[in-house]
Formats: sequence, C-alpha cells, structure tokens
Amino acid sequence: GNGDLHIDVQSDIDPFLPVLPRLGITFKIPEKYSQLTWFGRGPFESYWDRKQAAFLGIYHGSVADQYFPYIRPQENGNKTDVRWATLSDNSNSGVILYGVPEFNLSAHHYSLDDLTKAAHTYEIVNRGPVTVNVDHLMMGLGGDDSWNPRTHEEFLIKPDTYNWAFILRFSSSLSDDKWKPLPRILPSPSISTESLLFRKSLEFNLKSAIKDAEIIFADNKQKLTENPERFSSQLKANRSISLVARTVKEGYLSSEVSEFHLRKIEEPFVSRIKRFQDPAEEVKVSLTGVQTLILITEGTEDGTNNDHTDWCEASLRKENGEKVYLSDLEPVLSVQGWGTLGKDKSVKGLPLLIAGRKFNRGLGTHSNSKLVFDLQGKYKEFHAWIGIDDGAEKSGSAIFRVQILK
Repeated sequence: GNGDLHIDVQSDIDPFLPVLPRLGITFKIPEKYSQLTWFGRGPFESYWDRKQAAFLGIYHGSVADQYFPYIRPQENGNKTDVRWATLSDNSNSGVILYGVPEFNLSAHHYSLDDLTKAAHTYEIVNRGPVTVNVDHLMMGLGGDDSWNPRTHEEFLIKPDTYNWAFILRFSSSLSDDKWKPLPRILPSPSISTESLLFRKSLEFNLKSAIKDAEIIFADNKQKLTENPERFSSQLKANRSISLVARTVKEGYLSSEVSEFHLRKIEEPFVSRIKRFQDPAEEVKVSLTGVQTLILITEGTEDGTNNDHTDWCEASLRKENGEKVYLSDLEPVLSVQGWGTLGKDKSVKGLPLLIAGRKFNRGLGTHSNSKLVFDLQGKYKEFHAWIGIDDGAEKSGSAIFRVQILK
C-alpha cells in the first residue's frame, strides 16, 4: 500500500433517538499543524442550509482564524462540500484529507467539549493540539426568523443507516504528495427509505454515490461472497430482515460491506379510548423473543389537555418468575407532551390513582408520549394497569398502545 488510511464508516442511528446535531469523527493532531488549506466552500463558515453565499474554491488560513467569537460560544467555523483539505506546519509537512466524495470540516485549538462548557467567549482558550472534525452530515442552523427558528425538516439528521468515507494521508511534503493519485475506492452503498422501522410492509432501494456502480447484496456475508444478487429494482420487506451489500465497479476496489436491519413493528395491544374516571384496564403482552418494548399514549379528538396517562404496576416477568418493575429501569427514549416521566408517581408528582384506585408502582406520563425499553429478549411477559390519572381533574382521554420489536 501507499500508506493512505481509508476510513469507511457505517453509522446506524437508532430509530428511537432524537435528531442528531452532527454525524462524523473527531481526532487531534499536534499544534504545529495549524495552517489550513481546503478546496470547498469558503472563505467563511457555511452549513447545510446556509451556504449559497460561500463559493467553491481553494482557501487558506490559520486554524486560529477559523474561530468566530459569537457572544455565546457555539458551533462555528464549519466548511461544507470539502473535496480535500490540508493541515500543515511551517516546513510544509502534515496531513491531507480527501473526501469520498466530500465532507464537512472544521478545525480548532479547542475541543467540542470546551465549546459546550463555555458560557462566554473569553472562556474559549487555545488548548494547543488541533481538534479536527470530519463530518458526513451536520444539521442545518434554522433561524429563518425570530418567531420560528426551527431547522427545516430536510436539513435534519434523522434516524437511519448512513455510509460514508474519507481518506487520510500523512506527508512530509504536501506540495508533492497532495497530487499523487488516490486509490480508486468505492464508498459503501446506502439504503433509501424514510425509516428502518415499518408496520405492514416497506419498499426500499439500495443506492451508490458513484455513477454506474453496481450494488450486490445478500442476507449474510457468506452469500455475499459466494452467490450475491445484483440490485436492479425496488425491494420490498413484509417481515423483519437483515441485508448485507457492497458496491462494485470495474477498475475500482470494492467497497466495505454495509449492513442493514429492517425491523417490523408488531402491535399486540391497542386500547379503546380511555377517559377520566374509567376504571383501570389490565394489559398483558407476551414478550418471548422481544428485543424492544414501546409504550405509547395518544391524544384523542379533544386534543391532549389533561391527558395524564398512567402505566400502573408496569412490570416485566422473566422465565423464572422474577418480576422487574419498569420504574426501576431507564428507558432508551422517553418523550411526552408535558412534564417529565413520573416513576412510581403521576406526571404531577402525586400518587398513582385511576378512578380512585391507588397503585404503588408504575409510570406517569402525559400524551402524546412514547417510552422505549431495551429488553434484549430476556423477558416472558409485560403486565400493567392503564388509565387516566385522577390528577387530570375531570377531563382527559387517550389511547394506549403496546408495540414490540423482535
């Protein structure tokens, strides 16, 4: 080999995680490599939704100059659509980064952790080493106006499987090595679908960033080597499946293998509309082979006001009969329309009460809510009593759902 470091990454973002601010890799290099040159958008910072005025070109500057002193320290100095970049010292040695085909780049004398902790500009100090952030994606800034500052949907990093790559070359003579030919490496294929989770069926495509490249796939790595299929048209899943795939093209090195896990959501329980003062309803769901448990409450036609929803005595039972209360576990995800999750208490922080019946254990939420628990196939049964908490004060209605992933 020629010493190039080819970094190929597959990032599987859990469907239950919130939107991510960035997706990439951070590393540090010695302080002496503090002269930055890049072929991308510049000369000032640019972002996914804020880059039309930053034109493509070759730009130069010190790492220190990339910091913009916003009144409150925050993300700054990003460069979009970067094809290549160098970080060099005074003798013209350093590192070269090549996009496959492009990336976001920022370089600073402080870490992302320093930036997060600082409340004032003077707290951002030169830490010495250069922190290099190579990002496949970074969410947009939003802020179109003062009354609706949210980032537009198309500029968010949503849960999905992302495949991306870049090449890192170390050089003692950047002026000579920068133009040496790169290995013809293909980026790994990606999947085109709104979500890797589905209820009934899912249609999806496999895609490559390289024109005219072929994608081969199979349901395991051995078949991918011995007897793969060639992707030619849209695929459809009616059950949970796993696929492996790679990109191939004559004259190129084959890509790394991508792995995709498409998971079908089952919904073994949906309640009728539960209203204030309805008696508690018992729920039992088999968990044999279940990896993920999802508890959902939804508002009804009257909205979500006072929808104080309770999962009382919510517990998991193992094969040996051992009971584990959900209030003793930490959910992977907890979101709700108002307040915070109550453990062994209502969303108001009061005892759990449904139609005058008191429960000592359970979870208090507020519609619309979603709780996700990672079970790892360890449990046999889910059990709970559901209803609108008496703290709803003579109103409130909701639908309760139990969903599972195997």
